[in-house]
Amino acid sequence: MENAILITGAGQRIGRYLVQHFLDKTDYPVIFTYRTERAAVDELKAAGAFGFQVDFTHPHTLQDFCTVLEEDVQSLRAVIHNASLWVSEQKITEKPQLMQAMYDVHVNAPYRLNQVCLPLLQACHSEQKDIIALSDCSTSQGQGDYAAYLSSKAALESLMLSHASAFAPEVKVNTIAPGLVCFNEGDSEAYQQQRLSESAIPKPAGMESIWHAVNFLMSSPTSTGSRIEIGHLKS
Repeated sequence: MENAILITGAGQRIGRYLVQHFLDKTDYPVIFTYRTERAAVDELKAAGAFGFQVDFTHPHTLQDFCTVLEEDVQSLRAVIHNASLWVSEQKITEKPQLMQAMYDVHVNAPYRLNQVCLPLLQACHSEQKDIIALSDCSTSQGQGDYAAYLSSKAALESLMLSHASAFAPEVKVNTIAPGLVCFNEGDSEAYQQQRLSESAIPKPAGMESIWHAVNFLMSSPTSTGSRIEIGHLKS
């Protein structure tokens, strides 16, 4: 498999959207990871993507996936770190192990995958090779109800900055930091209005905004070490 796109955490929402768009709009082979079996995963596989069930909170499954990449992939055009755990402080109080789980998903897995994927990116024939991480726009302001979650996302952003320096000039490394992208089914009207009131532009950014940001970063010959914020919060 050559010049492939790797997207983690693509069983739903943003990850699923990106996999489908790469399949529909490009000729790149697409590899994706997911944690939970669901209909959307089967649909992506049926559409031609290569899916692997990986739980990044279990080190042995991450290592098994890294071995698959090293043995079966000749080159990568881009790596998109989308896998995420969104856990509130209340839940961490009830289950303290969830904090380590977030660092496993948001920091340890991207760190290990970047190491394994670097030679595969360098082997790509494209003039541009990319690593892109999905973070959260709230890391720049903080949020008391999600302190541990945001600290792990901030660590992810710091990791990407360091790897932008370490991997230059061959591989560009950037971060996309979304705010409100879309609402979930079942979100109450009151909750929706509260979230909208927190945004400088009171409307969901939409999935397409993430696709545009990914396209920009992959097309830009010199953008590295950058952070694109989508859905800025009011100060």
